[in-house]
Amino acid sequence: MSADRTAVVFDGTVSSLGRVHCGSGRRDSSIEIEAAELMAAVPGAASASTPTPDLPAGEPA
Repeated sequence: MSADRTAVVFDGTVSSLGRVHCGSGRRDSSIEIEAAELMAAVPGAASASTPTPDLPAGEPA
């Protein structure tokens, strides 16, 4: 956990994604990084299975 007591949890499937793009909330600022590198860059981060919401049939995931 970080000094401000914020928990960071990556879904258990993230490490197998390869290269990912991460947004910052701004349209002109993002990064491309190996998922494993991203996870390693967050000290104290956890990995866990996260629930998948039940979506109505025909809805995008």
